[in-house]
Amino acid sequence: KKGKRKSERTPGEPRSPEPEAKATIVKNEEGSKDIQFSYETVNKVDKESSNFFVIFMSVLFVMCIFVFWLKYQEAWLARHPHELKLKRHSEDYYVLLGLSSSASTGEIKKAYKHLARVWHPDKNKGCAECKEKFTKLAEAYEALMNEETRRKYDEESGRESTSAATALHAYNYQELVLDSSDIWMIMVYEKGTDRMERVKPYWEDILADMKHLIKFGVIDAIEDADLMKYLPFGIQVFPTIFAYIPEGKFEVMPFKIA
Repeated sequence: KKGKRKSERTPGEPRSPEPEAKATIVKNEEGSKDIQFSYETVNKVDKESSNFFVIFMSVLFVMCIFVFWLKYQEAWLARHPHELKLKRHSEDYYVLLGLSSSASTGEIKKAYKHLARVWHPDKNKGCAECKEKFTKLAEAYEALMNEETRRKYDEESGRESTSAATALHAYNYQELVLDSSDIWMIMVYEKGTDRMERVKPYWEDILADMKHLIKFGVIDAIEDADLMKYLPFGIQVFPTIFAYIPEGKFEVMPFKIA
């Protein structure tokens, strides 16, 4: 009877991996078959290490792809700076100030002063939106008042400065139109409609031919709903064009679309 082999493992030492027996059938010299047993140590720790290595390499591969994508984006934007500059202008400066792209420096200054008073943080205590709006207005004013930065802004935003029509709002309608001695032709419109797209080329042609004789203005019926209430007549069809003659005379201009 064989005695048990005493373990040589000291207390606290990790247990050695258990061997696994494998049976193999072989032929002996006499031609009969024998079964031979062989023992192979299978290290479970090695298997776990192998799995960890596979996971690590997979994560590393994904990270390499992500870094490559970032580098590609940087290289693409370096070749297309126009796209990057467009993203920096999150808001249209002209729309922010309620002006057309052909607005004069005087109009820009007047619009900014009015809006700055309305949105100034000191007059709107605790209003985070007002502070943000005031900052954007200052940014727009600074960019558009300087001739060089305004030219660059127009180029970067792909703006076509063909329209000389002034954007009219509730805050500037009285001063620019009703209190002036100029004749105005004003179009009230809704954005994105098929009718508006068909009228626009004719409107631009008239504007180009007559802008040195009379003033042209536009009113967005949706964004300037407050101003719509003060017009002397109700408008149901868009766009509608009407003329204002000093001394308070209004006349709707009939037109047909081909």
